[in-house]
Amino acid sequence: HGGSCYSVNIDSNGFRPFQDGATFGSFEEVEFSGDYEGLSISSAVEIYFDGLGNAYTIDCGNTPVPNPLILTVNPGAVAIQIYPTGFIQ
Repeated sequence: HGGSCYSVNIDSNGFRPFQDGATFGSFEEVEFSGDYEGLSISSAVEIYFDGLGNAYTIDCGNTPVPNPLILTVNPGAVAIQIYPTGFIQ
């Protein structure tokens, strides 16, 4: 859908999805607790996606993520790579 801006705010407690700056639907923060206890992300980050799925570091359309933006999930040091086109590996 053109014109919408989606984002994911990731921090040490979990992650939270947003659409156009507001909480996305009925979703609130997904916490690293319960089944996800012990998970952590290398650093806090907010990633924005435009209506076409392109990824940005500041709002939709301003600054593309580095090619690629790498997040590390622990334990296990699993690397998640996010590319400017929105492809996640």
